[in-house]
Amino acid sequence: MIDGGGTRENTYDVGKNVVLPYLLDRGIKTIDYVIISHFDADHCNGLIAILENLNVKKVVFSKQFEMTSEHENIIEIIKRKNIKVQIVQSGDRIVIDKYTYLDILYPDFQIPEKDLNNNSIVARFVYGNFSMLFTR
Repeated sequence: MIDGGGTRENTYDVGKNVVLPYLLDRGIKTIDYVIISHFDADHCNGLIAILENLNVKKVVFSKQFEMTSEHENIIEIIKRKNIKVQIVQSGDRIVIDKYTYLDILYPDFQIPEKDLNNNSIVARFVYGNFSMLFTR
């Protein structure tokens, strides 16, 4: 799962009201990887309900140069639930199985950015002969 949506004002919990019910309706109770492209509220706040209510095996994100309240909240949940964390940067590969992997294309951190969007994960998902680019 990549990102979970959310609102900056926290007036509507998209994770609790949309994403979680959708996954549960389809019988999904375990997620192998939750990838957080960056810690702006509109990308990660919807993941709070997922982390709290489902069995998440690993959370993946890039190094952060600015701690946000969203980041702190998610890190607290990860610690409390003892969820594994993988910090990635360009050149890393997340191998899912022998046919499926995710290549991290960005960020490379040669020049650290304070803007959260500029440190967003860009990745190429590959499944056999099919590939898809996930941008920020």
